[in-house]
Amino acid sequence: MVLNDHDSTAKAARRSSRQPGYEKTKLKMQREHAKYYCEKGYDQSGLEERFVNFDVGRGVFATQMFKKGDFLLQYVGKNITVREGKELEKAYFKERRMVYLYIFKHDSRMYCIDATEETKRLGRLVNDGDGVHEPVNCAMKVLPRESRNQSPVICLFATRDIFPDEELRYDYGNPLLPWRKAVATRKEGPYAPIRLLYVNPVVCNL
Repeated sequence: MVLNDHDSTAKAARRSSRQPGYEKTKLKMQREHAKYYCEKGYDQSGLEERFVNFDVGRGVFATQMFKKGDFLLQYVGKNITVREGKELEKAYFKERRMVYLYIFKHDSRMYCIDATEETKRLGRLVNDGDGVHEPVNCAMKVLPRESRNQSPVICLFATRDIFPDEELRYDYGNPLLPWRKAVATRKEGPYAPIRLLYVNPVVCNL
């Protein structure tokens, strides 16, 4: 049996994936990749904002392939208390503003990130997916902190291979969100004002 270069490379990759410490090394590389872009303060290439439809609005799409486990985007915003977040939600709602408040629990504490202010960062624009009506291809995870005094940094990682022109979607973790109710009851039309304040139990450590 003669193996060509492609076969040899594929077999070598399969062998390397079974070597002790492979997954640990891969995880470390994913963390370092995420940390690099978080510290630099800008999004990596290969992702772009696009208009989805008049109900959903904008979304984030891949322009290149990402492999399962790859770092995608950081959810960037202002770190505030949960109490401040709930007060802001009321104020934004009265102003009929789109609200991007991410509330989550980590190390037995509650945190809130307010990404309502428009920026060039794409993490705030990734839409919800329930895994039934809308496919899910990524998940939010917390990066390890240097110290407990630092605010947690949350980032999206691919949960499966993502192909060019595919929209990023992750589970917001709240089945009571208004657009999920609309989809479940086959209602159509805009869901404005959209409220994105939620507690997300899906966030986990990387």
